Amino acid sequence: MMETNEKSFNLSGVLKKVLYKNDETKYTIAVLENNQKICGVYFDADIEKLVGEEILLTGNWITHSKYGVQFEFNTLQVKEHELFFFLTKIIKGFTKKSATEILEKYGEEGLIKILDENPNELLNFKGIKEKKLKSILNSWHSFK
Repeated sequence: MMETNEKSFNLSGVLKKVLYKNDETKYTIAVLENNQKICGVYFDADIEKLVGEEILLTGNWITHSKYGVQFEFNTLQVKEHELFFFLTKIIKGFTKKSATEILEKYGEEGLIKILDENPNELLNFKGIKEKKLKSILNSWHSFK
């Protein structure tokens, strides 16, 4: 008899290392700092950019015949502020200090609105020139 009401579990931890990733299917096997193996499909960004970040996972425990107990995730989220992660990990050369300052100035919703509707306003922010703005926008369109 199959159970249709499968329970999901939550797991959080710091991503320690990516053991395997398939660039085509985005299937990933990784390990958390507590040496817990996790596996699943992650499309949002290059998973290797998440190494060192605290992540939240939803999924189920499985036992692989060769690799033992693993947590198979259905969802993976970065625990820190999503826009902060975007600014510091996805955009090359954007410092944590700059990310904090831009989020303090515009707020999360304000920054999203600017990125979507009036990106040239970011040229008024210290350190953002045309080339950096183009890089931010290219990354933003593939990230969101």
